[in-house]
Amino acid sequence: MTGFPSSPMLTRRAEWIWRQRPAPPTGMAARFGPPRAVAEEANRFVYFRKTFTLEALLESTPLYISADGRYQLFVNGIFLGRGPARCDPAFQYYDTYEIAPHLRPGNNVIAVLVHSYGRHMAWYQLPRLEHAQHFGCGGLFVQGMGFDTDDSWRYLESAAWQQDTSAGAVSFVEIYDARQAPVDWQQPDFDDSGWSAAEVLLAPDWPNTPPIRPFPHMVPRDIPPLLEEVQQPLRVHRCAQVTEVADLPNLPAQIGAETMQGLTTCSAEGVDTLLDGGAVTVQTVPGQAVALVLDFGGTVTGRPFFEIDASAGAVIDIGTSERLQEDHIEPRFHSFLTSENVDRVITRAGRQRWERFEWTGFRYLQLTIRNATEPLIIYNVAHTFTSYPVETRGRFHCSDALLNQIWQAGANTLQLCMHDGFVDCPQREQRQFVGDAYVEVLVNFAAFGDAALTAKLLRQVQQSQRGDGMTQTTTPSDNAAVSSAAICDYALYWLMTIREYVRYTGDRAIVTE
Repeated sequence: MTGFPSSPMLTRRAEWIWRQRPAPPTGMAARFGPPRAVAEEANRFVYFRKTFTLEALLESTPLYISADGRYQLFVNGIFLGRGPARCDPAFQYYDTYEIAPHLRPGNNVIAVLVHSYGRHMAWYQLPRLEHAQHFGCGGLFVQGMGFDTDDSWRYLESAAWQQDTSAGAVSFVEIYDARQAPVDWQQPDFDDSGWSAAEVLLAPDWPNTPPIRPFPHMVPRDIPPLLEEVQQPLRVHRCAQVTEVADLPNLPAQIGAETMQGLTTCSAEGVDTLLDGGAVTVQTVPGQAVALVLDFGGTVTGRPFFEIDASAGAVIDIGTSERLQEDHIEPRFHSFLTSENVDRVITRAGRQRWERFEWTGFRYLQLTIRNATEPLIIYNVAHTFTSYPVETRGRFHCSDALLNQIWQAGANTLQLCMHDGFVDCPQREQRQFVGDAYVEVLVNFAAFGDAALTAKLLRQVQQSQRGDGMTQTTTPSDNAAVSSAAICDYALYWLMTIREYVRYTGDRAIVTE
């Protein structure tokens, strides 16, 4: 991603697209009727592709992209990035990529996976006003020479992700059936002739006026791309056999009810070599499963992944938590908010890799392998660590070892709470609370000295202001979208954060924005 800090303000040429749906309401019904239903787009994954031909390569080929939800971008099969950063839909972010190094003479493909939420989330607000009336939610925008989004793009609604899963305080439970996923769909030579033509999101307005388009105000990303790096577990906490418990309402309940015992009728060979790059071979019997609990040594924020070779139909449950309940992960985080921490993958035949779409916070990762009646080989289990790309500029050292440890713990904790916003916690809810962020900003300036994420926070609090001038408690988020309640002193924390920003950076321009 190359859009920070010099991404230009975009002159829009491309259109927003999405999957084909019944025609939107028009006329008075569109303007004054109920908003278009969004529930049908909840937890929906859609693949998009655009093939194009280049006779010669250009020195520069910028690509601009945004999505209503979150996207993953691939060019000629190469993963380039994900986004957009959390934003108010009235100030929709777009990202900029330089894709010239990834193009080639002849056929090329832009491939994008989009996840539509269909509901307010801890970091996401549904579109509103005219957008909601006409288009509901869900959409993709790509602009670039020869690949603007229009009805020449092709799409496929994914059958791999189960749509009707629960969503707690953070994100939807991911239940993924690899047998239903198109293999190598990101590659130029993939045959997408059976896919459908995308629908262009345009709606007529009053006579003699331009049509209505989604997200009329799009702004360039104002923070750098988030850090992504693979981190391996530090130790195997336990490998055990579990007796499966059937007829429970959901995955967390099943994981929580199962007890671990020694391996008897199931097998797991090579566990002691996993951390050194060795493979683990697992085989189970009906009614029994193998659980592998890994310890990353401390809280991390990332996307768990595994690389395996399996027969079709094996089931792998992936659970994460910051602490253990007895010997297994805590499958559901309980507080006044509840987050469910277990996903599921159903394997296709052969070598394959799975990675969670959303990031989460955890220390322990548990794989529970079921229905592996033929040998299932695990080559790697790890996670892609992600956070805001901080640089350690501040230093503290003294003769008191405890104070040194407190300093380091504070810096580490803050990095885990810096992403595309200052989040209050990496596992439970991931909301950007204005009061919490004030404290985080002070620690950030002391430890990292970063200004961009703080400036983004200040802008987004201003964007959340209500008609009476009060700012929202969390923003952008589900709370800001649906609640008129506010923690009143958080508006004062916003003003205090502006003061600290100017004190530390000397940048007074943000005050006038």
